[in-house]
Amino acid sequence: MYARQRYKMCYTRITFAAGLRPQAHRAPSHVMKAGFVFLALAASAVAQKVTIASPAANTEVKAGGNLLVEIDRPDTQTPSTDVAIMIGLQPCGAAGDCDAVAANYARVLFHGPYTPKPVEGHADISHNYTVKIPRNTAAGRALLQVAHFFYMGAGNQPQMETLNTVIQITA
Repeated sequence: MYARQRYKMCYTRITFAAGLRPQAHRAPSHVMKAGFVFLALAASAVAQKVTIASPAANTEVKAGGNLLVEIDRPDTQTPSTDVAIMIGLQPCGAAGDCDAVAANYARVLFHGPYTPKPVEGHADISHNYTVKIPRNTAAGRALLQVAHFFYMGAGNQPQMETLNTVIQITA
């Protein structure tokens, strides 16, 4: 027993002299666990981001007219399955403050499947939708909103992302 204690003391002195600490088998700290969760969430956010490729910001659209909405998604390394898209329109009001109305989808113009396909000469996969702007939409700034529903990862975690762009409604 004395020899074992002496060996342990000698090992500890050599380890500390070399600038190392003996490794104990412990569960990861809360900080490490939180870090792993953060990295996983960041990876999922980056992995699936769709974009509104068309219309461009501030595109003029006539009330009662049709609008082509192109939703693009880059190819991802994270396994994911697209489920649906919801496209909405929210007038920004008399003051033109679109940030104040961004949380609501006042008029749902489309809801249904999102099945992007490769497009020749285009890096991302894409799906086009033609939506009708209601005839009674007030002229001025309006928020074109998109909600994208999908699931991803080994556990098929359901996810939703939202994005929007401002368009100009004309009479």
